[in-house]
Amino acid sequence: MLQVNPYFRISVDDALEHPLFAKLRNIEKEKIAETPVFIDFEERDLDEDCLRQLFLKAAKLIKDDLELRK
Repeated sequence: MLQVNPYFRISVDDALEHPLFAKLRNIEKEKIAETPVFIDFEERDLDEDCLRQLFLKAAKLIKDDLELRK
């Protein structure tokens, strides 16, 4: 998913079907956005350090959310 060239990038559907998500995914709870989703960091200059910090922040949010669901 992090490939710059879209030709080599995995699709969202293929990513969601990946075995990594088999135990995490709940298809019944999935929703399709009614409007395009805007991600606030799309407006930033994404150097390597900034991107790393954003990924770490997102991973922590996901981890915390999974911990709350236990």
